[in-house]
Amino acid sequence: MIQFFDSLTRVLSAEELQEFVVVARKIWWKRISFIFKKGFSHPNLIIREARSILDMMSEKNLDQCTSNNQASFQLASWQASSVEWFKINWDGAVDKANGLIGIGVAIRDSSS
Repeated sequence: MIQFFDSLTRVLSAEELQEFVVVARKIWWKRISFIFKKGFSHPNLIIREARSILDMMSEKNLDQCTSNNQASFQLASWQASSVEWFKINWDGAVDKANGLIGIGVAIRDSSS
C-alpha cells in the first residue's frame, strides 16, 4: 500500500493527488453504503460530490491563506470495532506552499 502511494506522489501533481484521494474516499463510502444500507447511487453522483468537496477545500484553503492563521482543532475519539472486524482510518494532506504531501493510515481491531 505504501509503495502504491509512493508511486502516486511521483507521477501526480499535488492537485491531482488530492483529487485522487477525494474520489477514492467517495468510492469507498459508496461501497460501504451499498453493502450495509443496500442502496445504490449512480456513479456520476460520486464525481459531483467529489467535485463539491474539492471546491470547498479550495475555498477553505483560500480562506486560511487570508485569515490571521489561527488554527482550529476538532477532537475525535476512537471506538473499538466489533470482534473479527477491523477499522481503517486514513487521511491525506497537501501543503502547496512547501510542496509537501502527507498520507497516513491506521488499522485497528477490536482490542486496540
